[in-house]
Amino acid sequence: MKYFSCFLALLLLVVLPGCGFKKTEDQLAEAYLEQTTGMDVNVDSSSDVTTFSMKGDDGQTTLSSSTELPPEYPDDVPYYQGTIINAQYSNLPELSFSTCMLVIETEDQPQEVLNFYKQNFSSLGWSQIFEMTDPETGVQTLLFTKGEDQQVTVAVEVKEGITSITHSFVVYTY
Repeated sequence: MKYFSCFLALLLLVVLPGCGFKKTEDQLAEAYLEQTTGMDVNVDSSSDVTTFSMKGDDGQTTLSSSTELPPEYPDDVPYYQGTIINAQYSNLPELSFSTCMLVIETEDQPQEVLNFYKQNFSSLGWSQIFEMTDPETGVQTLLFTKGEDQQVTVAVEVKEGITSITHSFVVYTY
């Protein structure tokens, strides 16, 4: 039910701006989600970047339409220089992890992107432990680890001639 409530609130965030009710839509979404989830919710769509945060006993999740790296992004985790389409950060200390996800697009070929990740992670002390290509979708996935508490998954696919990269970083805090 919580996920349906989040979906409904996010839908309101997409529909109401066209009606010119930015502040009202934020307040409606916050009130609805706080009532249905019991979590502290903050929605801010007052600028070009919409931020949606939910804080509960398990920690905090922040979703954003930002196209910049979150300030929490670690220096020793390389990412491909392309157009950042979306950047999100979540800190969930009660569940013992935090995560950052980037969606990046580039006109570079998938193999060039994969080579970049393989070379750069290796040079920064990361170990590649997994590589797979999905035969049905063509999505190529790499998994890197560093120590016992950090991992990065990189998924690369071509959509309409553009290489799309989904880059997920997780640090476990147990």
